[in-house]
Amino acid sequence: MIKQLETLGAAVAFAEAGDFETTRELLAELKKKYQGRKRSIVMVAHDVPIKPGLVEYAQGLASRLKCDALFLNIFSDRRRAARLAKKSAATFRAMWRDIAGAFRSGNAPGTVCEHAVLFGNVQDLLQEVCHSIGGVEMVIIQKRRFETCSFDLCVPVFHFYL
Repeated sequence: MIKQLETLGAAVAFAEAGDFETTRELLAELKKKYQGRKRSIVMVAHDVPIKPGLVEYAQGLASRLKCDALFLNIFSDRRRAARLAKKSAATFRAMWRDIAGAFRSGNAPGTVCEHAVLFGNVQDLLQEVCHSIGGVEMVIIQKRRFETCSFDLCVPVFHFYL
């Protein structure tokens, strides 16, 4: 993303200087490199279940932006994940069936919806996910109003309050 911004900044500088041919070449290079690349939105629930409100919001946003949606449950440890799974596994399975069905049914045509459960440090895992899948437009963190957190990622991070 930084390289993309650098190239875009250089194109603007050349345009301001009146060198429109170089500007066109830089913009064509950017377009060729990023054309057809699928963009993604990453939704994160840290040590809590993914709430239906976040899912509904993500579905609409992914549809409007024509992006794929990746839902991540990130847990600090396996014990916490196991306790949560016992309490909410059936509810989550039913909700996920509805989510996947809604994404496939035409509410978000052409949008892929995936879910993954990860264990470890949320900051490190989010950096790895953003780097490995590429094309991440934004990360949306589900949290309670009283929670505070900040993430140092290479993409915009937004908070979805419950």
